Amino acid sequence: MAEDQGQSIADAAMGGEGKEKKMSGKKLFVMMLAVVVLIGAGAGVLAGWTGGSEDEPSLAEQQKADESADLEYIQLESVTTNLRDPRLTRYSTVEVWLGVAVDDVAEVQAKIDENLPELRNWMIVYLSDRTVEEVNGGNVKRRILRDIKDRFNEMLWPDSKPLIRHAILNRWHVR
Repeated sequence: MAEDQGQSIADAAMGGEGKEKKMSGKKLFVMMLAVVVLIGAGAGVLAGWTGGSEDEPSLAEQQKADESADLEYIQLESVTTNLRDPRLTRYSTVEVWLGVAVDDVAEVQAKIDENLPELRNWMIVYLSDRTVEEVNGGNVKRRILRDIKDRFNEMLWPDSKPLIRHAILNRWHVR
């Protein structure tokens, strides 16, 4: 009897008779549909607030235009450096080519020649701070190439539009 009384008190506190209320499949579907519609509407409003004017090309359009532009590649001298290894027995030799718009080749080549010691130094320090595991794999190499391109652009054109559009590997040896 004490058990029945305890159960009825728990049922009263829960607002029911101890039975779980189940939502019908139809109601659940309608509620999920309403949530999806509200999320979609919110995303549309947010996109409208954050979108640029119609005169400005979107980021995707700019990237597509950059990729479709004719590029000429400038070959950098290879860089050889020890990798971060306690015994200093592992080293890497890297040769990078920089993709530049055909119209900008002369300007970029002049800037690279003028700043070559600083650029090489940065690459040596950057690569020597990596372990063998940190330079192994395609995704890692793509990230390193992106870092090289971005840093060179920052070093050569700190306050203007970057002219190096692409960086590729000509050679990468790890021994």
